[in-house]
This record gives sequence, C-alpha cells and structure tokens, in this order.
Amino acid sequence: MKISIITASYNYAQYIEKMIESVLSQSYKNWELIIVDDGSTDNSIEIIKKYCEKYKNIFLYTHEKNQNKGLAKTLQLGLSKCNTEWCCFLEADDTFASNYLEEKIKIIKNYKNVNFIFNNVNMITDNQELKDFFENYLLFLKNEYTKNKNPDKLIKLIKNKIVQNVIPSFSVVMLKKDLLIGCDFNSPVPAYLDFYLWCQIAKYAQFYFIDKKLTNWLRHENSFLTKHIDVDSRIKFYYKLYLYQGFDFFVLKKMLRIVFSNIFRISVSFKKRRILYMGKKITF
Repeated sequence: MKISIITASYNYAQYIEKMIESVLSQSYKNWELIIVDDGSTDNSIEIIKKYCEKYKNIFLYTHEKNQNKGLAKTLQLGLSKCNTEWCCFLEADDTFASNYLEEKIKIIKNYKNVNFIFNNVNMITDNQELKDFFENYLLFLKNEYTKNKNPDKLIKLIKNKIVQNVIPSFSVVMLKKDLLIGCDFNSPVPAYLDFYLWCQIAKYAQFYFIDKKLTNWLRHENSFLTKHIDVDSRIKFYYKLYLYQGFDFFVLKKMLRIVFSNIFRISVSFKKRRILYMGKKITF
C-alpha cells in the first residue's frame, strides 16, 4: 500500500531539508512525497529540486508562474497530484518520527472501518507556558479518548469542544483522500484551515487516535499559527463552523462568548445573516 505525503512549502528553506530527511528515514518505505511550493522567494525550490533529482518518489509542483496562492490552493494542488487511497500531511517545518508511517499502516490493516488516524505530538518550542498548556491539553484528549473507548466517538470531542481543535496540526493526520472530496477549503481564517476541514468531515470520519508522539511539531515566531488574526475573520470562521455542525443560535452565541470572553456584547441574527458585537455589524 502506497501512502502519499503532502507538504505545502513557503519560505521555509531553513526547515525543508530536515522535513524531507525525516520522510526518507521512514521504516515503512512505500510512500511518495508531494511537495507544492507556494511561490517561495528564498532558496526552498533549489533545495527541493536536489532531492527530486536524487529520489524518484519525491515530487515538486508549483502554481502557474510560481504564484503565491495561499495554503488552501496549495494543498488542493497537492491532493490533485495524489493517486493513492490514503494520504497524510507534513508541514514544511515539522518532522515525522521514523516509525510514523509504520504505526499508521498497522491501524489501517487492523481496523478496516477507520478512515481518519491522528497521533500525539512532541511540541518543540522555547515558550514554556505554551508547552505546559499543550501538555495539559494532550492529557485531556488522552483521558477523553480512554473514557470513550470507541474511536468513532471522537466526533463528540470535535463537536463539544468546537472552540478548540482537538487535532493540533496537519502533520498528525492520515486519512482516506475521498473524505476531502467536496470539502470547502475557503476558511475565513487560513491558519485554521485544518480545523475547518475536520469539522466538515467529522460526521463521515471514523477516527482512531494513536497515543504516541509520532510527529515533531515545531512552533516558532514565523509559524503560520502565530500570525495576527483579526476578530472579524475569527467570528466569521466560527459562524461557518456553526453551519457545518448544525448548532442552534444559542450554542453559537455561547461559543462566541467563550472565544472572545464575556465582555463582548454579542447579538446573533441568522435571519438577517449578521452578528453584532460591541456595536459592530458583521454580515455574511
């Protein structure tokens, strides 16, 4: 069984080589690495091309005229080049443990109904406060998973904890490609694209969580997630999640107050397709 690994690359020349080497070190060898560069202006492409010339299972694609089109279009191009049943993602600044693919192949073989597998991570950061928070969060996820027993019930975690992504990074996910067919990739917050996709496919996915740190997740000052996200975009993001999850407006209002704290005066009107907060109107 061949697995496609999809990487979106953009100006991460200082990390891309280490990422590729982690794929080359996999104990499971039947894979292809599809790298889509999103208009990098550093020497990322030169580094990737050297690997493509040396290894027949590493491929580089770019947008027309080497344009920068953003993460969503970049991942969609990668998916269009993937002809395998199963695919996974590896962000350009992250790395896999050498047994990443091997561990997930075991699950595929042993649990025929599973179509979405994710794993625990090793967060690499100089921010100890962030690391401590994330370790506590992973403990919560582990406890909830153990309590539920059935991996299918992880859908409840996604719905009940909708203000918080229970799947921390693209780099922990392996899934059947057909789950993503027909998904809306136009997330109001590009940095939350993964969460946006998982919420759409939650009702179709049969989840399995591997409590092993198979991914090294690097958080740094240039990480996509650390970029400023304006309040308008975040509210639009949660509104669209509301539509996918089918919550009533009371749940959405509560959710927005959790996200933005109770100091925000929030009024929700779905008939007029608008949200008012702090006297400001946001329409959809």
